[in-house]
Amino acid sequence: MSLYDVLAALARATPNVRGKGSLARALHRRLGPAAIARDPMREVTMRDGSRARWDLRDEAEALACWLGEADDAVRDALLRMVPSDAVIADVGANVGWWTVPLARRVGPRGGRVLAFEPVPANRARLEWAIAANAVGAHVTVAPVALGAEPGTLGMWLKSAETGAGSGTAALVTGDGPAHLTVPVLRLDDWAEQQGVTRCDLMKLDIEGAELLMLRGAERFIARTRPLIFGEFEAYWLTTFGATFLDVAAWAGRNGYTMRRWDARAAAFVPLGEVREGLQDVLLAPAAG
Repeated sequence: MSLYDVLAALARATPNVRGKGSLARALHRRLGPAAIARDPMREVTMRDGSRARWDLRDEAEALACWLGEADDAVRDALLRMVPSDAVIADVGANVGWWTVPLARRVGPRGGRVLAFEPVPANRARLEWAIAANAVGAHVTVAPVALGAEPGTLGMWLKSAETGAGSGTAALVTGDGPAHLTVPVLRLDDWAEQQGVTRCDLMKLDIEGAELLMLRGAERFIARTRPLIFGEFEAYWLTTFGATFLDVAAWAGRNGYTMRRWDARAAAFVPLGEVREGLQDVLLAPAAG
């Protein structure tokens, strides 16, 4: 076992305290090139007991390999807000960052995860993770992107720049650089076709296309009234000509209130002033 792998294993086994992420990044940048040259992929057991395969060429994945977790506190907070047998839509499932932990929690209690991932390379790793964790009975994988209108759209792939085999992908419009074309459906249509009538929680991480997805899901959302947690990252929203103010306007029109994630408090707290640049926000159905 290389020094890189020994230190990463030790890091996963120790508590995740403040500053640990910065140290992990520094060690990865120092030791990572040699480790990647030997084999860029690492299969590890995460702190929650799930199996994961991470590509060290992607720094976010490398950090998950070192910390043994990824968004665990956010996910746990959300799971406390929904029934134990929740039906959850993971929109932008990627390689299974959320899909597998969610399925491990709600699946045994009769819940289900609907995982939407249009990129073939990401989907292959997602399906590996589902199989490795024996949660296939609790997950439906949909090989499509969700948007405002059915059709096709191009996607930009971060992996084309990092050399990683999969990873971050973003829908592009107009003349933006695209590495592949993917099918797009409205969630309204997909849910009707699949007979899905319940959804307790939606997690959205689709690099700025969140508003497109929400506009194509308004009938389904009106019927099911799920909690909606979105990244709503400012840069990616601007690539679609939007800001968080547009997200807030959508929430108001559709009867949703908003709270933001406070990492220090490990809780969702009042949003305060609605302004551009807010992200990691929970939309909750307004009372009454």
